Amino acid sequence: MATLVTGYVRLNNANRSHARYLELGRRLIGLGLPTVAYYDGHASELLPTPRTKVKPASLDGCWMAAAAAVSLPPPGSPMKDTTAYCAVQHQKTEWIAAAAGAGDTLIWVDFGIFHLPCRLTDAHVRGLFAAVEAAPPDRITLPGIWPMRGRPMINFLAPAWYVAGGVAVVPAHLATWFHETVVKYATLQLEASGRTTWEVDTWSAIVRDHPERFAIYRADHDETLFTNYGGPPP
Repeated sequence: MATLVTGYVRLNNANRSHARYLELGRRLIGLGLPTVAYYDGHASELLPTPRTKVKPASLDGCWMAAAAAVSLPPPGSPMKDTTAYCAVQHQKTEWIAAAAGAGDTLIWVDFGIFHLPCRLTDAHVRGLFAAVEAAPPDRITLPGIWPMRGRPMINFLAPAWYVAGGVAVVPAHLATWFHETVVKYATLQLEASGRTTWEVDTWSAIVRDHPERFAIYRADHDETLFTNYGGPPP
């Protein structure tokens, strides 16, 4: 059985309003798929379906929050790429691991995925879910944008789009390993640089070092995150 996992922490930054995030998240949850949603607010705000389990979330509850609070942000957009934002992005794998008992395969989809400026539809998300249920992967399967050749250096001062970040298909038996490895890599990077970074940089470094645990399919920040699942790498 596959389970959709998503999460949201209210940061109140200028990049996107809480009202807009809520609108986007309601659309995702409204698909009625088996879902575990981590949400910073009252569960009823999400208009959950009978197949939705809503669990509490907060910035203080993010494993990286304390370290990020004393670190510099990455040199990205000051309206978006804050230390708090990076802490929430790195929380994805903890939420996935915590939901591992809900299904054999966890399908992470960003809470605000429907903000993408493309023709992403409900059917695309449902299609990915159906494809995963029909052929569950034995490796962590991620969309990737850049081709990974050899062992590239990761520039933690800019997003590393070897993986796209918005979608992740994780076999339940690898969920804890994935999260523990994220914590290890991200903590070392924080200690070495004094800056937070994007979760895609951390994930990219792990994919580079542990290719046997991953399958990467070619995609971009559009509907191909969902439609290209199971296809060839970038």
